[in-house]
Amino acid sequence: MEDRNGSLNYKWFYEIRRIFPNLTDFFYETVPPTPLKEAKLIHVTEMAQQLGLESVDLKSWLNGEIRLPGDQSISTRYAGHSDHEGRYAYTQQPSIGMWNLERLLICFIHVVPKERLQEILNLYPSHFEKEYLRLARLKLGLKNPEEKDFELYIKLLQTLNQLSIDYTFFFRELCSYKNQKLKKVFDFYGQREELKSWLKLYDERIQNESISGQEMKLSNPKYILRSYITQEVIEEVEKDEDTKLKSWLNILSHPYDEHPDFEAYSGPTPPEHKHYEVSCSS
Repeated sequence: MEDRNGSLNYKWFYEIRRIFPNLTDFFYETVPPTPLKEAKLIHVTEMAQQLGLESVDLKSWLNGEIRLPGDQSISTRYAGHSDHEGRYAYTQQPSIGMWNLERLLICFIHVVPKERLQEILNLYPSHFEKEYLRLARLKLGLKNPEEKDFELYIKLLQTLNQLSIDYTFFFRELCSYKNQKLKKVFDFYGQREELKSWLKLYDERIQNESISGQEMKLSNPKYILRSYITQEVIEEVEKDEDTKLKSWLNILSHPYDEHPDFEAYSGPTPPEHKHYEVSCSS
């Protein structure tokens, strides 16, 4: 084993010096930032799609112990109909991110001390928590950090989940919020007292903030690729037409823009289209 490891080490450092001659220490310069990159990747998904949680305990979340309120099937409902084990469910992504990093670091087990690998892996939770909170504040338009911001955000996710409110639609409308007025949201879902209660908390929080709706829009997309939209594109392409395909490629390349001609697609999925289930293999 010593000969094998010695040979592996020699080949490892030889290739590193050959390919990356300007790095003094390839592993220590390139691998430690990986947990931060993984955390940011997970959060881009999470902040757009994450559902409400019962707990804000990060350790429990990373260990996959978080439970959603109400219907337990909701954690897999957003996993995709071909993902029967729920590995791609949004609530699973924090712990999956940790698992991915662990698999990556195992590849270096023979060339880097195990203690150093564990040290690097342990960077992930703190990076995750920091990045999650940073993006939460952006979505809420908060510029001056306060201790209870995370609690406020999680409370909102719980409320949206409880009331089955489309979160992409809600967050975009929040960009135009003023004095308990979310006209489009209340017109679509009715005057929901639970939501009004959260808005009172939000009003208190933003008293000393300078909220910019335009800045908030940069963190809250107006358009996402919903299953029924995908189905419309597929059906047109099957007829050898590509107008919708080109249109949606443009819109989804600029999801934060207004695209007034497609306003009808910016709201929640119409009830008659909720039965569509389109996977990444469609």
